[in-house]
This record gives sequence, structure tokens and C-alpha cells, in this order.
Amino acid sequence: MSHGRRGPEVPTCDVCGGHDCRVLYPSRLDREVEAADFRITDKAYGTTGTIVVCSNCGLGYAFPRPPRERLETLYAELVDPAYCVEADGRAASCRRVLGRLEARLGGPGTLLDVGAATGILLRVARERGWQVTGVEPSAWAARHAAAQHGLEVVCAPFPTPLLAGRVFDAVSMLDVLEHVDSPRRALEAAHERLRPGGLLCLVTPDAGSLVARLLGRRWWHVRVAHLYYFRRAPLWRLLADTGFRLLERRRYGWTFSLEYLATRLDVSPVPAIVRRLRASAPGRWLLGRRLRVNFGDSFEVYATRA
Repeated sequence: MSHGRRGPEVPTCDVCGGHDCRVLYPSRLDREVEAADFRITDKAYGTTGTIVVCSNCGLGYAFPRPPRERLETLYAELVDPAYCVEADGRAASCRRVLGRLEARLGGPGTLLDVGAATGILLRVARERGWQVTGVEPSAWAARHAAAQHGLEVVCAPFPTPLLAGRVFDAVSMLDVLEHVDSPRRALEAAHERLRPGGLLCLVTPDAGSLVARLLGRRWWHVRVAHLYYFRRAPLWRLLADTGFRLLERRRYGWTFSLEYLATRLDVSPVPAIVRRLRASAPGRWLLGRRLRVNFGDSFEVYATRA
């Protein structure tokens, strides 16, 4: 669809600036979004507002989106205790990322984790010898990171003037870029926070992956909190535009318990099976087993400040 008028309600691509787009998924929301919709563990897959795709570069994005001030309020109010249940598995995923950063840097250094949540990556990095700082908009998550782990987490949306003048050897943005009001502004800010030659680690869903195309709207990354849907070409273009040189690209893998993975599927008879397993010690042991899964539907990117 083509939009000839200009104004606050005109869709504008954050990568190429284009206004022409087509509807990928029409809205299924019949209410105002609230903080609970933005929980990391939300599983209302496919229940989103309208998602459009840029006719020029292929970036997918939500239109309209909540105003930036409203978005910041929603994230500030976010509370998600269920996120902590899978901390051990998430830590295993973080160790793999940190190992790759260390291999390129020659060891631990200074790290800024954008979207630090409850500080899992920061805690693991500190154990490995990194000097760590995080930035996280959720007041609940930032308090948890400070109170439970003694971590320095700036409670603010990113970018924030509270980090002005500070530079780091590495910046990590794991499952962050799809959430922010402007990915371009977020990457520009990450570039400013990196020393020359510093490393960016970026993880974000791949809307062009086979899994995403097969599942369509049922894909687990089609969620209210995801405002942007990257394919390869627009992501590479945005990295180059914001001053980064791509070094390595991989497919990101998660580590979760079998119970967590099973409870992502609200389809019969899975919930009933999980309830029966919870009723016995062998069943609880089985549900607690952690699995490493990689569906090939998320980018894991390493880039340097060019």
C-alpha cells in the first residue's frame, strides 16, 4: 500500500526511510497494550497490532507503534518473575556468547549489556573476569540485578545520557533490537559507547528464516513486544549505516528446560502431559532437564566499530 501524505501517522522505515509498505499481518489487538504484554516470557504468539513490510528494503515493523514515551513507561512497569526460573539455562547461552567475544578480544574486558534484564549475562561475565555495566528499562529487573547480584545496572531506556562519556570494549544487545522504538538510534548509541575497534554482539530474530516463513503468524517471535522484524539485507544495511563492520554471523541457540519449552505450546494434549509429569519425582526430573535448541531463526552477529 502506498501512503502519499506525511505526518505522524505515516509509516516510515527505520532502515531506509521509505514510506511505501504492504501489510504482512493485520491487527488482532482489540485493546490498548499494557506492561504485561511486554514480558520476556509472554507467549501470546501472533496476537499483535498491524505488521507491515517496507516495499523498498524488506524491514518488517509494527505500525502504528506506541509513542516512545508510552513505550518507555510500559517497559519501566514490566514485572516478569517467571523469567528468573530459567536463569541457569539462559546463563549457559550467555557463556557461549562471552566465549566468542573473549576469543576476538583476547580475553575479558569492559562490557556494556543493553537490555540487561535481571543481570544474567552480566553475572556470568563478571565471573569470567569482565568489568560489567548494564542498562535496563524495567525497574523490577534492574532492582533484582542490583539486590540479588550486586550488579551496576542503569535503570533507563537506551540510549541514555546516564552513560555519556563512557566507552567499553564490547556492547551486547541480546534480543533487544526488535523491542526498541528505533533500532537505528539504538545502534548509533551502541557505536558511541564502543572504543575504536570494540565489538558489538547482536542477537535478533530472523524473519526470513525457514521456520519464520513456515510458521507465519504462529512463529514465536510474532509478539506485541516485537516492533521490528529483520531479514538479512536490512540488518546488514543498518549495521553499515551506523558505523559497524560485520565480522561474523551465526545462528543463535538457547538453553531451556524441557518444562519451559513444553509450556510454550498451549496445544492439546501438552498441558495435561506436563501436569501429570509434575506429579511424580521422575517426571519433575525429566521436566527439569535442560536442552540446547537452535531453530536457525535468530541472527547472532559480531561486528566491530569501523
